[in-house]
Amino acid sequence: MANTYTSASQYEDPELDELYASLTGRAPFRYEAEADPLYRAARAEARQSGELAMRHTMGATAALTGGYGSSYAQTAGQQQYDAYLQSLAQQLPQYYAAAWERYQAEGKALREAYDLARERRAQAEAERRAAESAEQSEEQRNYARQKDRYQQLYKLIYATGYTPTDAELEAAGMSRAEAQALQDAYTRAQRS
Repeated sequence: MANTYTSASQYEDPELDELYASLTGRAPFRYEAEADPLYRAARAEARQSGELAMRHTMGATAALTGGYGSSYAQTAGQQQYDAYLQSLAQQLPQYYAAAWERYQAEGKALREAYDLARERRAQAEAERRAAESAEQSEEQRNYARQKDRYQQLYKLIYATGYTPTDAELEAAGMSRAEAQALQDAYTRAQRS
């Protein structure tokens, strides 16, 4: 009986290898605010709000001076603009923390995917070994049955001169020549 189980080399898992490489080759955490899309969006919003506040302040100050711009109005407007950017700068640790949490979550997800792939690979290997063991056990049982049939047929032919069928010979693993030799031995024993 030919082996039907799959060889261990067929259980190599490119996905597992790729996940391992991603996990072990992962760059260390590094935060750059300019590369953070959340920070960039907040910065754009702060600039826009700051510009609006600056224009509003400059307009209100000019209205107090009869509609003329002044260095005071410009300074007051710039202070409003700077206040928005300062508020954004104070939020930078929160953006750093959020980026760190994303980095940690990505690492955890990668580790979980790697562990899952390892479990699948281990399960496939266990199934392969079980199939191999079952096949070997079946081969051993078949061999033992054939050996028993051989011995029974041997005794039957030797004791009675019985002529077995081709199916009986095949089931016992005995050749026609062996059966004929046993029949000849029976015939000789009967003549003596």
